[in-house]
Amino acid sequence: MFVARIVVLTAALALSCAGAADIVAKKCCEALVLKGDQTGNTIRVSPGYLPARWREATSICAKGRPKFDCPSEFGVRSDGDGWWTVFRRDVARFYAWTGGGGDAKWETCANWKPHGVPGRLDTVKLCKDAKIDLGRDRMVSNIVFTAKVILANGAVHVQNTIGRGAEAKLGVRAGSCLGKIKAMDGAVVQPLRGMAGYKGVLETDADGVVRVALTRPSASYTWTGSAGDGRWTSLRNWTVGGRIPMEPPCECDQVVFDAAAGAKRGFLSVVLPPGQTVVSNLVAKTHVRWKGTKDEDVLSKGASSSLDICDLSGNRSFSADGDGVTISLRTSANIPVVALKGTVLALSRHGHRPYKSITVMPGAQLMPYDWPVEVEKLVLKNGSTILFWPPRHFNKWRPLWVVHARHLEGDVRMETDDMSHWRQNIENWSDGSFMITINWRD
Repeated sequence: MFVARIVVLTAALALSCAGAADIVAKKCCEALVLKGDQTGNTIRVSPGYLPARWREATSICAKGRPKFDCPSEFGVRSDGDGWWTVFRRDVARFYAWTGGGGDAKWETCANWKPHGVPGRLDTVKLCKDAKIDLGRDRMVSNIVFTAKVILANGAVHVQNTIGRGAEAKLGVRAGSCLGKIKAMDGAVVQPLRGMAGYKGVLETDADGVVRVALTRPSASYTWTGSAGDGRWTSLRNWTVGGRIPMEPPCECDQVVFDAAAGAKRGFLSVVLPPGQTVVSNLVAKTHVRWKGTKDEDVLSKGASSSLDICDLSGNRSFSADGDGVTISLRTSANIPVVALKGTVLALSRHGHRPYKSITVMPGAQLMPYDWPVEVEKLVLKNGSTILFWPPRHFNKWRPLWVVHARHLEGDVRMETDDMSHWRQNIENWSDGSFMITINWRD
């Protein structure tokens, strides 16, 4: 994205001409030009610097080798000629420690490849003997040690994303050593204060690389919306036992949305991260509208948002309301479920236990991902559709049973990748129930 480089100096910038100084950038206004060599100066980017509607802004001209201190959701990269781009992190990055900055400080961009400072979504690889000055507590997604490394003056909080999401943040005790063969030479995994019940381990893979993991018991998360951005991944939007958690909810956790937790116009708006989010149980005491985000990988294939709910106990009813989101139920809910416009509602077969009531409103889509899904009462409003993805090896002489409904209201409209090969059929069984099937079109 091209952004015009307009020189704007505002009162939001604090400058000092004598020696090393802190430069605080509080509000982005197209471009900010700093005069003179900024080597040794720290440019602190405030959380409100980049407007929420902007993904990035080429906004700072700083000659020399300045240091950048940004919120974890921001990153800074060099565009050359002294120009720096501040961007919003939605994609995890991989950083390797090089020590090329010459000061062994975590926050020095030149100590990492690529240049920058790792954030909470990033993976860090420490592959050479080093003593790293953390300066303060740091947070990353995963950290891999292939050499003897001493971490000093702080703790690294790590979320190991390998596995099914049961791992959580951990603190590596300041001054400890972690390494390929040096695991017994002072290496420790120590949960921080307020992390009772966590268990830390060092895991060595087949290549002898030591990885850090921390498991924890399940917890009940309550939405507060205190961060003000509506994002699922913002820790300040949650509390666990009255305290801000160390990580967002994962598949072993229950999440609760209270009626008074920042609802606007009668409902909460929650932004899901790209990819799959799984929770053990969801209790909605107010209406929640889910907003999806889409991420592009290196192959330019989109990964949209999905929310998988393992249980809905504690709800009298459930509304799947979203924009660009797939809501998947892994439970045979014994409550009325309504899919509203803009939502894909995916249902599991979950044994042979039927869902009580499923209503698909206009503009919503129902997707059975196990066949057949059993429903006591299925209501298909005009403008709703059933999505069906046939298996690769489909026997065209044998129909596939998709949905078995004890009571069926509305007209069935089936969609798939190419309906020219398929036709839908509704069988009326002797017990009064209906079986929706899809057949190969001759």
